[in-house]
Amino acid sequence: MPTMSKDFSKKTKTAADRKLIKEVFAVDPVSWARYPDGRLVFISPTGQKFGYTQEQFDNITEAVRQEKNAKKKLAGKKSKRNKPSTINLNTVDNPPDDFLDNVPDTVPTSQVKLGRRGG
Repeated sequence: MPTMSKDFSKKTKTAADRKLIKEVFAVDPVSWARYPDGRLVFISPTGQKFGYTQEQFDNITEAVRQEKNAKKKLAGKKSKRNKPSTINLNTVDNPPDDFLDNVPDTVPTSQVKLGRRGG
C-alpha cells in the first residue's frame, strides 16, 4: 500500500496570521504556521496544538465577530436603560414613628446561633 505524504516545507508564518489568532482565540501563540492547503496551526501558551482548515477557521472567525457585535449592541442598550436610582434620604434620617413598633426588644436564645464566621 503506498504511503501518502504531505509536503510541509512550504508553510508560512506571517504576522497577519498571528494577529488573527490573537483576535479570534484571545491567546498569543507560541508558534503558528499556515500550510498551502489553507490550514492554520498554532501552539497556545499552554502547549496545546490547534489546527483548523480554512473553512473551519472562517466559520469560527465569523461566529466570534458576530458575538462581539452582539455584545457591543447589548452594551449600548444597557447604558441607555440604566438610569441612576433615586433614594429619598428623608426616610432614612427620619423614620416613621411606628418604625420600631414590631421589632422585639430581645431575641429568644433558641434563635441565636453561635459559632465561627466563614467556617
